[in-house]
Amino acid sequence: RDVVISVPAYFNDQQRKLVRYSAELAGLNAVRLINEPTAACLAYSLHEMDPNNISLPDDRRYMVFDLGGGTFDVTIVEFSDNFIEVRASTGNNRLGGEDFTDDLVNAVCNKLQLVREQLSPSELAKISCACEQGKCQRSDVIKIQLSEPFNQSLVFEQKELDGIWQKTLSQISLPLRQALRDSRMALSELDDIIFVGGATRLRDIQQMATRLL
Repeated sequence: RDVVISVPAYFNDQQRKLVRYSAELAGLNAVRLINEPTAACLAYSLHEMDPNNISLPDDRRYMVFDLGGGTFDVTIVEFSDNFIEVRASTGNNRLGGEDFTDDLVNAVCNKLQLVREQLSPSELAKISCACEQGKCQRSDVIKIQLSEPFNQSLVFEQKELDGIWQKTLSQISLPLRQALRDSRMALSELDDIIFVGGATRLRDIQQMATRLL
């Protein structure tokens, strides 16, 4: 069973060898390892764009903005002559969509005057689940419906959300600027942003990234 496996762009040789070894243990033949930003470009079919289209430059540069549940990676890639080259890659291995959910959990506890540390695991899980569902609404207003034993319906306006997520959002801007510095490119040289990962569906995150362009 031949497979192609995507790995983080910052993986070193030893880490890539371990990935191959893990695939072998699983009965898979890893014919190739590709960087995750490259995989994202392939998934978005950037390599299939018509090179004869005169509206497209010969060399195109993209920022791959990958925010998953628990990690954040930003990579600058360059597409030229059917090759995708990673120019720079950085990120935060302890930042992800779960942090935004956690911020909402804290906001809910504050509104209901609950002490988070005094909640039972079951109660905390119910609040976290409701906050995760609310976060996925992708709206200017988030409604959080809490079941028993709380039986509460809370609404957070956009201005409140800006304050709730301000600290977490500020942690995103640093890797963005670092990737640009490492790639020695200016913002004006980027052609587009490719959003990868479920957390990038949050309106606030997309607005922060596109504000830079």
